[in-house]
Amino acid sequence: MSRIPVGKGDNGRTHANMSNRLLTRRAFLGGVAALVAWVLNGCRAISRPTEPPTATPFPTRTPTAVPTATATPSRPASPLPGPTATGSGPRQPAIVKRYPEVKSKVVMTSHAGVWNGEKLSPEVLRNMVDASITELTGLNDAREAWRAIFDPAETIAIKVNTIAGSRYWTNPLLVMAVTKGLVDAGIPAGNILIFDRDSGELRGAGFTINRGGPGVRCFGTDGGYSTTKNIGSTTVRLSDLLLRSSTLINMSILKQHDISGFTFALKNHYGTVRDPGALHGGYADPYIGQLNALPDIRDRTRLIIGDALKICPRDWDHAVKENTILVSFDPVAHDRAAMDILAARAQALGLNPNAITGKARQLATAARLGVGTNDLANIEKRALVLS
Repeated sequence: MSRIPVGKGDNGRTHANMSNRLLTRRAFLGGVAALVAWVLNGCRAISRPTEPPTATPFPTRTPTAVPTATATPSRPASPLPGPTATGSGPRQPAIVKRYPEVKSKVVMTSHAGVWNGEKLSPEVLRNMVDASITELTGLNDAREAWRAIFDPAETIAIKVNTIAGSRYWTNPLLVMAVTKGLVDAGIPAGNILIFDRDSGELRGAGFTINRGGPGVRCFGTDGGYSTTKNIGSTTVRLSDLLLRSSTLINMSILKQHDISGFTFALKNHYGTVRDPGALHGGYADPYIGQLNALPDIRDRTRLIIGDALKICPRDWDHAVKENTILVSFDPVAHDRAAMDILAARAQALGLNPNAITGKARQLATAARLGVGTNDLANIEKRALVLS
């Protein structure tokens, strides 16, 4: 591929172009080792976590739920194998750096060919994810980069946004590109859980539910909120699925919000608590910042991957196509960069961008509480343009 410089970061490196679906299960053939099968819409299953996934293109048919081989409880005692994680998450790996140790890096990767009409290209999405993760870490190989961020012994929760009342959600194809990268890097597929508040909402957004079958798990909290936390004078209950996981990848979609200006990584955790309606007063401030400052969320957060392939600058029913994903270790810096994208698109459509930026008080509050930085002077934006 040709390399097109698009700017240089602080380290002098030139940025360049780098180069729903049905779960297919391949039957066990006699006593031969099990082959790989992936659930297309983000919940991919493999027969054994140590085997590499197939390289064949993924089908583009709308997925349907595939029953597991044996019946499982509606809410199993532990959604992931291994010991239940308690307290805050593990110590962050050395490669996970952000302000004030360094400027918080936000990688914004775009590819004009990611859309083919109304369909996304899984291959292009994978290239975008690989390019983003290597740029974020400064490593040359995507598998090496994933292994530097996550340990195979860890259980990884991926929080997506599939809230009812919207027509646009975190795209399952993007989530699948992420889980494929993790598994290729040696993370056991059974250690990965895609979740949101409700299994029905996940299914409605195009994900296939997999509670206990082989491969990547995918199901909702479904009322499992056992741990109480205080946010100021408000009491919330956190998802058991989050607390049973070692680490977290936050994956949301960029949308305008009448109360908080916009919703992205920070507000995505309103789907991690029961009854989030209690957290919407006063521009949802200071609640969004305080929620993300809880050690159970803050210390588990390892990576933020933002879906800006479609964005909603007006409301949740009218999306416009973009071709970008955002990746960062810092959720505040990530959302600060995304807010500019959303506001610019709103202005281009003749809307008032201040309806977004003027309400987004959560950024300053989250920064003040040590969740990240919203100061552009402390944020390093990296633009990657792939072709």
